[in-house]
Amino acid sequence: MQLVKISILFFYFLTTHSYGSIEFNKIKQSIYHCFDNSSDCQQIKVPIELNDEIDESILSIDKFLGQNYLLMTLKYNSTPNKCYSLYEIKNHIIQTKEKQILSDGSQLCDYKKTNDQLINRFLDGGKWYEKLYKEKEKYYQIILEDQCIGCDMVQRKIYNKNLNYLLVTNEHNLFDRKPIIKKIAVKQAYLYDDALEKSKTKMYLIEDDKVELLQHRDDFYQIRYLTRTQKLIVKWVHSSALQYINLTMQE
Repeated sequence: MQLVKISILFFYFLTTHSYGSIEFNKIKQSIYHCFDNSSDCQQIKVPIELNDEIDESILSIDKFLGQNYLLMTLKYNSTPNKCYSLYEIKNHIIQTKEKQILSDGSQLCDYKKTNDQLINRFLDGGKWYEKLYKEKEKYYQIILEDQCIGCDMVQRKIYNKNLNYLLVTNEHNLFDRKPIIKKIAVKQAYLYDDALEKSKTKMYLIEDDKVELLQHRDDFYQIRYLTRTQKLIVKWVHSSALQYINLTMQE
């Protein structure tokens, strides 16, 4: 069942992004391309150093941060990922040095651009990753990262001045995912400083207290609780102390 959820989520993402391809003329050592689906068609010179890589790749051209790039992805790929090598195009010449446009050093894979943002999605070590970036001068700055195993819930990292964590729902659209709220299901749920039995504190929550889930580790959840005096408490609690059903922010 979990495998089906992952496959559906990935298929949905692929159908929202189309891939173009272009041909390399080895005799002329160039690519003929019409930019922005217009009449602006040009011969783009290809450095001979890239010939071997081009022979093994599917080629496309896209614009990032106001600059055109040649994208190369392997013709024969045994992984679910469709990842790219990027080469900047300057004065109708493809540059020989591969370009990095993502602030965290990730490779550009199954991506989608929306206004000044970019979503990058790939599989690594059994996890699906979906990263959101925002244009910043000459690169895309990472804003958040969603990780999914089984996809019942999604682990989110939020990149501010500090790195913050949040567990969110598993909607297909990254922007539709919501924080997960649960109620305490036992009379007294003791809080822990870490996801370890030996880190138990004297603090506890009571039945029906509502908490926001931040992280999951072993048999523990890291939670955030807002007291009646508006004090914010971030601790760990046993998963068995939480209701199975998720709540919405309004409940």
